[in-house]
Amino acid sequence: MISIIRAFQRYYVERSKAIFAPQVERREFMFMDFDDNVRRYISFESLEELRAYLMRMVPKHAYYSVGLYDNPSSRSRSMEGAELLFDIDSTDLGCDLCDRDDLYACRSCGHESMREFSICPRCGSSKILRLDWLNEHCIEAALREVKKVLDILLGDFSIDERDLLVSYTGNRGFHIRVLAGGFIKLGKRERMEIVDYVRGRYFSPERIMKKTEEGYIIPDPSEAGWRGRFSRTLLSLFPDKVLKKEKELLAKISRKELRDVVNEMVERYSAGIDEAVTFDIKRLTRIPNSLHGKTGLRAMTLPLAEFEDFNPFINAVGLSEDPVTVRIEHRVPEFRILDRNYGPFNPGEVVELPVHAAALIVLKGRGSIG
Repeated sequence: MISIIRAFQRYYVERSKAIFAPQVERREFMFMDFDDNVRRYISFESLEELRAYLMRMVPKHAYYSVGLYDNPSSRSRSMEGAELLFDIDSTDLGCDLCDRDDLYACRSCGHESMREFSICPRCGSSKILRLDWLNEHCIEAALREVKKVLDILLGDFSIDERDLLVSYTGNRGFHIRVLAGGFIKLGKRERMEIVDYVRGRYFSPERIMKKTEEGYIIPDPSEAGWRGRFSRTLLSLFPDKVLKKEKELLAKISRKELRDVVNEMVERYSAGIDEAVTFDIKRLTRIPNSLHGKTGLRAMTLPLAEFEDFNPFINAVGLSEDPVTVRIEHRVPEFRILDRNYGPFNPGEVVELPVHAAALIVLKGRGSIG
């Protein structure tokens, strides 16, 4: 592990200028070292002080608060507001392709399988280790949800692009932060209402349609918000049951079909976010351009015009190509970093890899250095 720590330190020394935290003096910082010790209630007066701390401490994980405080290092501090944060993690999205490389291993006898088990079929132990992995399907699944959230924030809430930050977390997910002043002052209840809206909850088609003897007059499909989404979904599911009547659209569908439309609309357009994160005004998020302790990849902010083409195995690689020796302890699937393929590797193999590839294997718990 010393080789990985040194690689992290080299990164923080050579790329310290890339570390950024807006309004740094008003935020709480938290760090976890490579022994899993946590340091909280830390504050800095300047970016230079934060950067120097990272070079000296070399954290495994580095976070700062979405909340803004009058005295960030005090436990009796007063909060002045908090950015609105959305968290999208492909681990929670039920993506089979993302989870296809996950591994389950028995801590007692070493038996491992790609199929989930809670009791070891070989020795009967319940000490089971789940080892996840990161592949391109995890990123694709998460990015689809990011786009849904952005469509709602930009279209339905009319938030300026300059007040939105999309960040890759460095592992399987993304964060979206709303910096606009009107949102920073929102309380938990208001944030819960925004979550309900983003998730498409409590939508009632009867409220947006006019019932007639012939059927239902539906909103124009080009309308913004859930009204337009409803009509577009209805047209895609039942195109033969929608007629044009003068300047309006008339849908001749049953109440059951209406429920089918709503269910499909929510499935298509609601975003898979971690709701508890958005509620929590005391939440911490990763420092932009810090390294993620489970992959060695950078947690980085992405321009809105470029996020859909983002590839973490190219764009978020921050560690060097210095060679290190890795002993494989659990099966490693084939993966690709910086246009070079690695693996698959089996337990017992000893391979020499660039430190950025070695870090992914070691930090995912599938190998060790030396």
